[in-house]
Amino acid sequence: MNREPCINARASKLSELPMATRFFYNYLKVAVWLFLAGFLPAQGVAPVEVAPANQAPAAASGAASPAKIVSNETHVIEAGDKLSYRVIEDREAPKSLLVSAAGEIEVPYLGRSLVAGKTVNQAARYLKMLLEKDLYYQATVVLSVEELALKPVVPVVPVKPKQVVVVGQVRVQGVQEMPVGERYTVSRAILKAGGFSSFANGRKVQVARKTKDGKTDRVTVDVMAVLKDGRVENDVELQADDMVIVPEKMVNF
Repeated sequence: MNREPCINARASKLSELPMATRFFYNYLKVAVWLFLAGFLPAQGVAPVEVAPANQAPAAASGAASPAKIVSNETHVIEAGDKLSYRVIEDREAPKSLLVSAAGEIEVPYLGRSLVAGKTVNQAARYLKMLLEKDLYYQATVVLSVEELALKPVVPVVPVKPKQVVVVGQVRVQGVQEMPVGERYTVSRAILKAGGFSSFANGRKVQVARKTKDGKTDRVTVDVMAVLKDGRVENDVELQADDMVIVPEKMVNF
């Protein structure tokens, strides 16, 4: 069949239409062609953005931060933990079981079972053994941690450092902090103060110590015998708030 006369007739009819109508007709043809070719999106359908395969989806605004990941192999169950428990063969939804202060959970059909002190996997194997002993031919126990026990917040109280005071004939007088966990003696305090001055009487160093009844005890220490002669048994261990007093020689040569 020859289509040429039809095409010519259609063209002659279009030429008789007003200019605006012909423009709209041509625009519509172009739009339809672009839509069929895939260059224009369908009306009302928004384009979908696909995240890269190696990128995790972004968290929703205001969403809570991810919960701490708990390992069933290493986490040791303790009182206050909330566990998710189910037996696959029951075909039931998981149940939330709270570990009591005694370290037990109330297991359906089984009763109270001690799980505290076991890892999650150990507890699952333990419950499986109990269930298969009398109640199940086969029990596939799925156990996991829903919530961890809340830990009480213990306030940190700053510990005031223990101090002693060294005065008199030393190179640097003043307050000294005592090292924690170490034996701090009179000779160490003298050395930390820079040693004796030229007019110091190192054989009659005094340690003044307050007693519980408010009195002051004084002990004389021959520090020169400790430092020069090595007689460490003469050294005195200091206590907090002791005062080390290094007197001056009566006669200096």
